[in-house]
Amino acid sequence: MTFEKDPVIRLNDSNFIKYLGIRPYRDDEGNIVLELLVDDHVLNLNDTLHGGVHASLLDTIIGQTIAQASHAPVATINLSVYYSAPAKKGSILTARAQIVQKGYRIATGEGTLTDENGNLIAKGIGSFRIARKKQATS
Repeated sequence: MTFEKDPVIRLNDSNFIKYLGIRPYRDDEGNIVLELLVDDHVLNLNDTLHGGVHASLLDTIIGQTIAQASHAPVATINLSVYYSAPAKKGSILTARAQIVQKGYRIATGEGTLTDENGNLIAKGIGSFRIARKKQATS
């Protein structure tokens, strides 16, 4: 993964992000934001957003927020998702994240998934390994 590219461009190049229908952009403060219009292809058998899509949105927003701050690729170590309310077809969801703690190799962040009315749909907390290049030893 090339980190010279803007994270929004990298996300827009992702086949997985395209398949889910996620729209990445930056808010007025420069933070990465993800948006998803809930349609038929992301619904579960109860006609609400599939839990795996919640997790994908939260994993992506937290991970990319940490990657942007670290200027390095990251890999998920752990992700916990707390489901608060169902999201039905036609809902527009927004995912945002912030870093809770960042060390040299490990960082933790939290993300929220809200609907167009500001209702909390899900919250996630994740830890990520930062893939730093090894320093040359003399």
